[in-house]
Formats: sequence, C-alpha cells, structure tokens
Amino acid sequence: MATGVEQLEALSGRRVLVVEDDFVVAEDFAAILRGAGAEVIGPVDTLPRAIRVAQECDSLHCALLDIDLQGIAVFPLAAQLQAEGIPMIFLTGAGCDAIPEELAEILCIGKPIGPRRVMEEICALIGIPSATA
Repeated sequence: MATGVEQLEALSGRRVLVVEDDFVVAEDFAAILRGAGAEVIGPVDTLPRAIRVAQECDSLHCALLDIDLQGIAVFPLAAQLQAEGIPMIFLTGAGCDAIPEELAEILCIGKPIGPRRVMEEICALIGIPSATA
C-alpha cells in the first residue's frame, strides 16, 4: 500500500497534457494529477489550441484526451502525439466506436472516471508503480 507521501510524488517530474472541454471535468483531472506531483499542461478545451500547446510543449510524458471537443474529434492531435511517441488515453462520455483504426490500440475509457482509476491508468501508461497499489 502506498503511503500518502508516495501518492503525492507518484507523478513528480511528469508532464501530462489534459485536453477536455468540460471545465469541471478538466479541473478535476488537473487537481488529481497535480495532487500526485504532475505538471499539468492545460487543461485545453479546443482542438486548435490543444495542437498548438502540444507543439510548443517540450517533454510531454502522456496525455488525457477527451474524444469530442465541442463537437470536433480530437483524432488529429492523437495522431500527432502518436507520431511523437507520446502515450495517451482517450476519454469519452459517448463510447469508443468512433476511434479510427490507426488509433484503435489507444486505451479508451468511458466517463465518468474516478480519481483512483485515473491514477492507475496513467501510472500504467507511463510505466511507473501505481500510487494506489
């Protein structure tokens, strides 16, 4: 069982891009990640801004991507991140059926998602021991 200190440091030094158009959900994700020591990039709520932020950010460790950003699919950003070798997780309130075949191997999780699961999946994604183990 991880101690409180280990949980606070689980993502220390990691940069996580959060792309989510629902303000409350975005802030919840950001708070969870910051609480684990991550540097949160964003949250970003539109595709054009998310693409720009990702291009300008050095050393991203992973990304949480809402599939639908104000009616626009996040897939162009996902393809860009995939080409750069940045791991990511898709989040959706509508289902994972719309994911293009070339992005089908990316984990897709339905919302709502609890803080413990967010941490477990991000830790697994970037290959560090889970803060919730």
